[in-house]
Amino acid sequence: ETLIEQFSGRTAITWKDRNLVSQFFRGNIGHVLHLHGCYRNPETVILDARSYEDICRDESTQTELRAELARSTLLFIGCGDGLSDPNFGNLLKWSRTALAQRQHTHYRLVRESELHTVALECQGLLIQPISYGANYTDLGPFLAALAERVKRRRIPVDQLEALARGQAEYR
Repeated sequence: ETLIEQFSGRTAITWKDRNLVSQFFRGNIGHVLHLHGCYRNPETVILDARSYEDICRDESTQTELRAELARSTLLFIGCGDGLSDPNFGNLLKWSRTALAQRQHTHYRLVRESELHTVALECQGLLIQPISYGANYTDLGPFLAALAERVKRRRIPVDQLEALARGQAEYR
């Protein structure tokens, strides 16, 4: 569960670290957020109906999640049926009406064989499924290529080069 932290050297935070979660969503800190808890802090782990009730009633967490869904583009990775749990289920139900007029889209990475089914599940939501390949083993290389593309876009370039790059990626 803390694999990302082990490889990145980043710190794990959970939904109960309210101040850090707020800083995380503002982009002020580069930690790894475990929305459903971390085994190192057992009191933060969401496992049963009671713990789902706790996180769903936590105004701070719900406000941060709604704000993030409204202002940012999210990439859901490895969710499986996790988006239908009480926490994400309520968030997505809220988004169907509250964000119906928004123009941006969120993305969910799925295997090629899941693309059609997930597309049906995501109807009416601002979530577009994207295939990362046919097998689970394709996810790592897909994410590495995606990270490289993002990294290239962040490198400062002169205005003419930026314009040329933008034109090449324009569809």
